[in-house]
Amino acid sequence: MCAKSVETIAFAKEENDGVNMLLIDPGSLVGGFLDRSGVLDGVRRVIAFGSHAHRDHVGGYKQAQNRCEQRGIEFYHLLPDNERQCKQMHKVFLVLGVRTACLPPDEAADLLNLKSIEFDVMRHTPFNTEMCFGLFGRRIDTTALIMTTREDRNRNEIIYASDNDDKKKYREFLRHRALQQLHLEVTFSKHGLHMHNTLRKLNSVVKKERLNEKMKKRIICNHHYTDKLITYCLDSGYSDAANWLYGSTAHPKKNG
Repeated sequence: MCAKSVETIAFAKEENDGVNMLLIDPGSLVGGFLDRSGVLDGVRRVIAFGSHAHRDHVGGYKQAQNRCEQRGIEFYHLLPDNERQCKQMHKVFLVLGVRTACLPPDEAADLLNLKSIEFDVMRHTPFNTEMCFGLFGRRIDTTALIMTTREDRNRNEIIYASDNDDKKKYREFLRHRALQQLHLEVTFSKHGLHMHNTLRKLNSVVKKERLNEKMKKRIICNHHYTDKLITYCLDSGYSDAANWLYGSTAHPKKNG
């Protein structure tokens, strides 16, 4: 199961019949999402991963940990292999008062029924220090999470690459022969602020890479600022993460 919460930038993926769950980017309102969605039902262990140290991606760590403790669910962290980004995340945990029990990538992959978990650094710069708890200087990069499933198929790679302005890197991801899904941030140009990927940039990359309609469907758009953008993404032939929360990839207009 995959779910996306529009207002929290929270993404969840369950494996092993939901016993172990990977929670990616628990944003500042994630507690309400966990309560409403029921994704924690039957879960015994949650492994949380923050792609970068901005409030809308990691501000809900304490909420998520509290929800798990209330239910008797074990709560662990999956940290990137980049030393600078690890240090940033540990500072965030200290500020939030989060218990830091970590799992190595290979152990987390095994628990989540994945063949492997890897990381890649993507370019992203914060637009104000408040978004990163006032802890850091000018630059914060995003960690792309690359998950390879155990499926016996040619395409078994799921990549989560939110919040970046790194066209070169996600063009590289789109060329991966094993790519099954690419979860990619998409905004309007006025929201991009020269640090976020925009629909216009994505369309230009897709055109240059000559992607067919089937490949475009493998791009799962997230981090929306407006419902109008969701409509544009779907009309452009991409998939949309927000609709997955409701178990449907149908066009929102058709859903009423």
